[in-house]
Amino acid sequence: MNDHPVLHAFPRRPIALVRDPARARRRLVLLIGALLLLVPLIWFAASTLHSRALRADLRARGVPAEVIDAQGNCYSRRSISGNTPRGCNLDIRYRTREDDTERSAKVYLPGAAPLVFAPPVLYDPQDPARVMTKADVDRGDPFMNLAVPLVLFTVLPLVALLVWFATGDGKLRKAAAAPRPGIVPILRATRDPRTNRLQLFFPRPGGGPDGAATFASGGPLLVTPPAGDAEGRQWALALLAEKDWPLLLDEGLSRLDLTPEERESILRAARG
Repeated sequence: MNDHPVLHAFPRRPIALVRDPARARRRLVLLIGALLLLVPLIWFAASTLHSRALRADLRARGVPAEVIDAQGNCYSRRSISGNTPRGCNLDIRYRTREDDTERSAKVYLPGAAPLVFAPPVLYDPQDPARVMTKADVDRGDPFMNLAVPLVLFTVLPLVALLVWFATGDGKLRKAAAAPRPGIVPILRATRDPRTNRLQLFFPRPGGGPDGAATFASGGPLLVTPPAGDAEGRQWALALLAEKDWPLLLDEGLSRLDLTPEERESILRAARG
């Protein structure tokens, strides 16, 4: 198979990739979207660290505040056995021991709504604006309250970044910098009638499950079968990446920055 004419016609010089403005824009939008998905994770991490620091300080030196008023909304979780109170988001007005200045703050009260006028609240005497309900200080940081949001906020940007890296040109750019052309047999092909996307399957180097390559439009550059191939399979031109993994090239070699003479020589050799 190393004697196929198309392999001799393929240049061995470093080959750059043709820049596709539309593709570059799509990848930029995908990268920006992936980075924006990190914003909730950063916000959650910052708010969690802030709450942990405030709890630690109030446990060490917290002082009860005089709560003047507390208003807000409470919510619960419905279940077969009934409603389970989850907590309340309250807007409070309070005074400190150091002065009679009236202050306001937003606090969270875990559990059921207060049966009294207002829940006990602690403040930091070094900074009276730092305030938290005593119940929130005592409860600490429940594992599930941290784990579930952390997983949710991490998975989405991680998947988006993995898609961005997986759909990049890094492997093809590296393979084209030191070209090792090869031909691979096509085992089977499927085309999505809705998107016209073509998916090809080929033998995995070293054995194992079949490898796959996808073409959003068009198809691979098919070449004449090599001498000695008696199975009647179709063969396609590829650049070999690390571990001889084949990167199938499209029928027009549109991703490679070839001279007109080089391109015509390869296409002519592929047709036999």
